[in-house]
Amino acid sequence: MTLTYRYYSLPAAPYVVPAGFNIAEYGRTNKLTDHSPIFLKDGYIVVNFNIETYQDGSDTPHLRYYRLPGDKTPLDNQWKLEGYSNAVQDKYGHEFAAPDGDVIYYHADLSSYDDFRSSVTH
Repeated sequence: MTLTYRYYSLPAAPYVVPAGFNIAEYGRTNKLTDHSPIFLKDGYIVVNFNIETYQDGSDTPHLRYYRLPGDKTPLDNQWKLEGYSNAVQDKYGHEFAAPDGDVIYYHADLSSYDDFRSSVTH
């Protein structure tokens, strides 16, 4: 059995724009700063995982958390079996629907720099 591990990362302070936005063109005609109006500050960056396993070098998933297009075999929803809820409420009380696999939410106007502050005793 071969185990493959993957990882992902985001920059410490991501700059988020709408999908398909031509930031290069905007940068040619406007001065870009941390406070440029093109950067989205409300909402979340959502990370969605489609988890699947393969067996004996096959190109077809052996176990998976989602149904493949055209699949007719019964499939228990593994997200539900493990307690995943499609109704999410953030710490501000906003409720929204989350598709299966949406497991990590980054607040668009915060960064990892906001999580840690160093200080000294003298």
